[in-house]
This record gives sequence, structure tokens and C-alpha cells, in this order.
Amino acid sequence: MRKIIICLFLMMVSAAHAEVVNCPAFREGKKLTDAAFFEWTSSSAGRTMANDRKPLAPDESRAEGEDWFQRWAVTHAVKGYGLQMVCEYQGLKAGLFIEVGEKVSACTLTKKAGVVKVGCQ
Repeated sequence: MRKIIICLFLMMVSAAHAEVVNCPAFREGKKLTDAAFFEWTSSSAGRTMANDRKPLAPDESRAEGEDWFQRWAVTHAVKGYGLQMVCEYQGLKAGLFIEVGEKVSACTLTKKAGVVKVGCQ
């Protein structure tokens, strides 16, 4: 019984310290359609998106008809040089670039009934 209580306590403490980062559902009145995740490969002050980051492939990917789910384990990226999430919106050329903090371990992208949700925690 004591082990169960300790495990529950640790899970609650971990959840309390976890960071949650999401793509906003809308930007400039346009709905979220997709996202991509990039791992920084350098910490230099002059790093560029073209030369110093690489796209992350999902660790898990499932599709069922028009619905889909993808998951990335990102602990290695956030503990390295950093993780960038790029949110893409219908009809907008420029994506929303978000630097993801160190307190996340996984990111997901889901589309269900036409609604896209993207987040890390």
C-alpha cells in the first residue's frame, strides 16, 4: 500500500512540474492544419533555421481514414540544443514558431473529425 501511495505522489509531483505547450487552434482567424517539430543542432548565437536544425520524424504514427495521430519522444532534443514547434494554419504562408521548453518529454499531433490539435507536455 505504501508503494502505491509513493507512486501516486511522484506522478502528481511530475505532472505539477510538467510544462504544456500547444499550438493555438486559430491564428489570424485561420484554423490550425498541421505542425512540424525540429531539433536544434547547435547553440551558437548565429544559428539559422536553414543550417542548424533538423526535422524530427515521429516515433509513432497511425491513420484511420481522415483521422490521424503522431507522437514524438523529445527528451533528447530539449536536453540537447532545443526543440522548435512550427504550427501551420490554413491559408497562411508563415507558420507560428514556438521554442519548446525543457520540461516536456513528448509531443503529439492529432486530427479527429477535421480538428487538428498539437501540443507538448
